[in-house]
Amino acid sequence: MEINNYILEIKNLSKKFPGVKALDNINLKIRKGDVHALLGENGAGKSTLIKIIAGVYTNDEGTIFLNNEVCQFSSPSDAFKKGLSVIHQETSLVPELTVVQNIFLGIEDLKSVFKTLDSHNMYVRYREICDKINFHIKPDLQVKELSVAEKKIIEIIKALIRNASLIIMDEPTDSLTGKEIEHLYSIIRDLKNQDVTIIYITHYMNEVFDITDRATVMKDGKHILTEDTSKLTPEKIISAMVGKEIYKNTASGSSGKSGSVAIEVKNLSSINKFHQIGFKARYGEILGITGVIGSGKTELVRAIFGADSYDSGEILVNNCTIKQNNPNHALKNGIGMIPEDRKTDGLFLDQEVYKNLTLSFIEKNRKPVLLSKKTEAWYSKKMIEKLNIKVSGLDHKVKFLSGGNQQKVVIAKWLLADPDIIILDEPTRGIDVGAKGEIHRIMHQLSGEGKCIIFISSEIPEITTVSDTILLMKNGRIVNNYKKGISQKELFHAMLEVNA
Repeated sequence: MEINNYILEIKNLSKKFPGVKALDNINLKIRKGDVHALLGENGAGKSTLIKIIAGVYTNDEGTIFLNNEVCQFSSPSDAFKKGLSVIHQETSLVPELTVVQNIFLGIEDLKSVFKTLDSHNMYVRYREICDKINFHIKPDLQVKELSVAEKKIIEIIKALIRNASLIIMDEPTDSLTGKEIEHLYSIIRDLKNQDVTIIYITHYMNEVFDITDRATVMKDGKHILTEDTSKLTPEKIISAMVGKEIYKNTASGSSGKSGSVAIEVKNLSSINKFHQIGFKARYGEILGITGVIGSGKTELVRAIFGADSYDSGEILVNNCTIKQNNPNHALKNGIGMIPEDRKTDGLFLDQEVYKNLTLSFIEKNRKPVLLSKKTEAWYSKKMIEKLNIKVSGLDHKVKFLSGGNQQKVVIAKWLLADPDIIILDEPTRGIDVGAKGEIHRIMHQLSGEGKCIIFISSEIPEITTVSDTILLMKNGRIVNNYKKGISQKELFHAMLEVNA
């Protein structure tokens, strides 16, 4: 029967979250022994699909078959026991434990008589796996002493020790050097020869054609295509990923007018994060910064905002050099920032809406006497109305708001502080299409009022539509810049290192 050729089969899979359909009737087959690329923009549904397969989420509709058997994992450990392993971008290893201790954590070999650890047998099994994939590192080294590449290979060995037949690798080459990538490729080819199947998630086009047998493209929670890599071209993949140009230019007429330079960055560097960064952003302009995961864009703007330190270089606001060691200094210098992780860095989830809204305003205008609740309520109502925040009352806890309304609270908090330069780091991540449109409208309104907007996004449709100027980052460096009018496909080609 045909189904015997497939290790994983997904039928009519759907998943909804409040305000968004993350997966819409997905049908997909993964052949045994293949390296299968899973491609799509951020928000395409890749992560949700993988989390359902691995038992992190449960699906609303549809069926998953693993090795021809219906499976519904209630947890990642259940999936692990059935031979399915996920290697995430950030490893899950314990730094203080040794290589062997990490690999056998939770499944330690015991001597039958006294039930003590059988270290000898674990070392033998470890070396057998190492021989199979041609990887040799001392088993007693602490994991914290290993390189990023070595840690990822230890994760692979950990999966193989548990007899994984299907391994999902999420951006496995992120932060690796060219030589380390070649070594990883060699290991993947060895795994293929042992009939191990790999689902390979990547943003790099060259990796698709270097290492994969088959590729699937997802967009907006839908399955767009699955085809043998040999029958695909970069242009066909990019067309499938981009689809129709669904974002319309909503810019106000004043957004693109260049004013005086608001902020200038000169030769800014931070070891292992970003290098020799230089750019100018003007009042009345939306400056977009984009790049794949790990390109250094978030690290850069956190340093500009004073949330992280930098090693060398210069930041000038209104032609005056500033040195800020924390976000409070940035605020005093007229810089505000909507962070990438709104729940961790942008909000006090257990606090009321009005307390979150007025926090930055109080910080900037710190006085011996605190604002009264009545005054805070007045300012809060003003911002709720201006940004159309859906909330039942000022005392409503922020944690009970939708993702889009939480993001509006973060933006409103900074608007009350009235900075001249506003950094928005992935402001539309994890919110529905309607809320995205609202955020874009707010950005254009602010630039039209003369604010300088620095906009970080890895979503190509919105970065090409919303921005007046776009900086492309790769490996911690700015590699090119573009003016408004560049097409989504052109930017995809540039980002994925494909010649147009």
